Order: sequence, then structure tokens, then C-alpha cells
Amino acid sequence: MICCYSQAVFLAATDFWLKDRWRYIERMIDLWHRFETVARKNPSRILIHHVGVGQLTADELLRAAERIALPAGVKAQKVLVHLPNGAQWLAAFLALHRAGAVIIPLDPTTMQEEMLSIIVDTGAAYLFDETGLRATGQTRADVPAGAAFVKLTSGSTGKKRPLYFTAAALIADGEHVVRTMDIRPEDTNLAVIPFGHSYGLGNLVLPLLLQGTACAIPDGFLPACMARACRDTHATILPSVPVHFRALLISDIDIHDFGSVRAFISAGAVLEPTMRKDFRARFGRPLHNFYGTSETGGLAYDGTGSECEGIGQPLCGVDIQQAGEHQLKVRSEALAMNIDTHEGWFTLPDHAVIDEQGCIHLLGRALGFIKIGGRKVFLSEIEKALREIPGVSDVFLKSLEGGTRVAAWVETEMSVAELRAEYLRCNPPWRLPRLLRVLPRLPRTERGKIDHSALPE
Repeated sequence: MICCYSQAVFLAATDFWLKDRWRYIERMIDLWHRFETVARKNPSRILIHHVGVGQLTADELLRAAERIALPAGVKAQKVLVHLPNGAQWLAAFLALHRAGAVIIPLDPTTMQEEMLSIIVDTGAAYLFDETGLRATGQTRADVPAGAAFVKLTSGSTGKKRPLYFTAAALIADGEHVVRTMDIRPEDTNLAVIPFGHSYGLGNLVLPLLLQGTACAIPDGFLPACMARACRDTHATILPSVPVHFRALLISDIDIHDFGSVRAFISAGAVLEPTMRKDFRARFGRPLHNFYGTSETGGLAYDGTGSECEGIGQPLCGVDIQQAGEHQLKVRSEALAMNIDTHEGWFTLPDHAVIDEQGCIHLLGRALGFIKIGGRKVFLSEIEKALREIPGVSDVFLKSLEGGTRVAAWVETEMSVAELRAEYLRCNPPWRLPRLLRVLPRLPRTERGKIDHSALPE
């Protein structure tokens, strides 16, 4: 009898310990409780410095999120968030996550017509904007179990595609970023990138929620606005996109105007080695390259700020291996739920190789091939050859007429005749794109990527 009683007590205690341990684990993969812990640890720390608007402490942000009243029906429903960077965005994100909603952030510049299209395409049941939460009249029960967040692909090559993520995947991405980039709780990020972008989520929102890294929000995106915000808020990290750093290079801003910024990080689009070299010559500081995809979150980072052609080495916690001659595969806890994987590995859409030092080199998009005179020609090879021409900053290729001709839009100050002559120095004539268009600047989206839909005919 005594043995049976002791066994029962032991089993009950074990069951209680396991349940308590599971509750602890659940809290650790829940963004609300992670931020709640951060706020209680340092409630008076200013987490938001919004130039021209005001400041907000960790405790005030937590209370702002708690005051947002949400209906019970929001749980497991898709909710579009259409807000600019600021306290309201972060409070809405926290409140919706706590209520179990599936959050879909929109670019703050999204126009009404495009927003209506996204509502229909995604089946979002609610829209949260500056007026608050309201129902859209849409419902769709196609949310994967456990999904907490949706990233919409840029849609530059077609309809926007939803990518679903668990809260654990978001947390993993944030932890990979802060560990690799040495982003500390006492740091302050300059929030130039929209919070809802994949880059902004990993480099701005998650460091704030997971460890209390503050955000400084400028009152504009001109170089002078960025420099003033850095100086006035004592920002220490400046993550942005190439188009912003290109603007800094041609401005009259001095490195001293950035105050205490210790790291300049570029992502969102390929950063040319020449720009890194020019940035170091102009400001005496390295411009770090960061690479990731919507499907995977952050992947690689050039911690040295070197001027080589590589984009850096894998982030801490991210495993990247060669999957073929020009393809890479990645395994990470930050992968989207609804992507095709093989034994946990996702094949990246870009052509790339890893050198002997473990540095990743992008070779261009996986563009496929065409046949010219019976010869198979990979478009990525043509793109690489164009990029290697001195004076070429960027390239976009497209196959035409059923894959029999190639059109190329090239960012350069050269004329078409000069570009052709340079290309033919090292390449056979049959590999020359039949249609060439040169532009001093290719049109770009707010993320800094080439805007395919805005390219001239």
C-alpha cells in the first residue's frame, strides 16, 4: 500500500512538473510573454523614439497593447495590419498575437485598390488601420494549424503569395539576427525600413520584443532626416536598403552627423562591391551586407564589411549547404510552414555558390534557360556576364517569344553600343541579349528591389 501510494505521488509530481515545464516552453515561444518579461525587467526603458511624435517606455507599450479591445472571433483569423512604423503598429501586433490572430502586415504605402485586392486574395477577416479594427466581410478557413504570422511576397513578378510562420519561427529568426549581428538590448535601431517587411521584422521588431532593443523612427527618409534622428536619439544600428545608402553617398552628410552609429547594414537587394568600397572611402566605416529571403528570414551576413563580391556567411543557427553546381539548400528553425522542403531542407530560389572560406556568392536568380541555335544558354550566365562589366550596377533579364530571345534592362551610364562592345570582349555574339535597354537607374520598389512592372518596354 505504501509503495503504491509513493508511486502515485511520484507520478502526480512528475505530471505536474511536465505540465509546468510545457507551460514554460509555451511561454518561451509566445511573443507576448517574451515581451512581457522584457517590459517587467526594465519597465522605464524608452523603446520608441519617434522624432516629432514622442517617446514610449516598455511598460507604456505593454499597457497600450493591453488596452486594445479585440473580439473573441479574431482568434485563428487573418488580420491585415495597415499602419506606419510607430507605437500603434507594435501595440496592434502584440495585442493581435496575444488574441491568437494570424497577422498579415501590409506595406504602409499600399493603396486602397491594392488593399481590397489583397483582402479578397487572402480571405482576411479583419483590417487593423489607424481607425482601429474592423471586419472585412471575408473569411477563409485555410490557415495552417499553429500559424501566427503571414509574409506576403513582393508580387513584383506576379500575384502576392502568402507565407505562413509560427511564432517559434519568428523568434528563431530574431535570435539568429541578434546573435550574428551582435545587436544588444542597450542598442537603438534606426527604423527606416517598414516594420512589416521581412527585413524590418527580423532586424527591428523582433530585437525590440525579444530583448528590448529600442527603435528610433525618423521624420523622413532623406539623408538629413536619417542623420538627425541618429544624432538626436543616439541610435547605434542603422539597417537600411541600398537605395538609402546610395542617397547618403551623394549627400553632404558627414560621418559625425550619425553620432554613435556603430553598424551600417544593407539588405533588401544586392549590394554591389563598388558601393561598399565607396561607402568605406566616404565615411571610413564598413557597410555590412545582409541577405535573406521571405521564405527563410535572415540567411547570411558579412560581419567584416569586406569589399569582396560575397554576401557573407550563414547566420548563427542557419545551416546552408551546396545542393548542386549553382544551388544552395538551407535548414533553419525560421522557415515558412507552407514551402516545399526535402527532409527539412529548402532550396533557395537564387543561384549561388559557397567558396572555400564559407562565404556565399550570389550568381543571380534561378532564371532557367533558353536555346539559341540549338545551344542551351542559362539566363543566369548572361546576367553574371553583364554584371561583371565595369560600370554596370544592376541587371534584369526576361525571356521573350517562347524562350527564343532575351531582353535585358541594364543599370549603367553607358550607351547600348558601348555596352554591346564591352559584353562582346569576353562573350560570344550568340549569347548577347537580342534586346538591350540601358537606364541610369532601374525603377525600384520601396524595399530597394527592381520594380519589374515599372520597367520601360
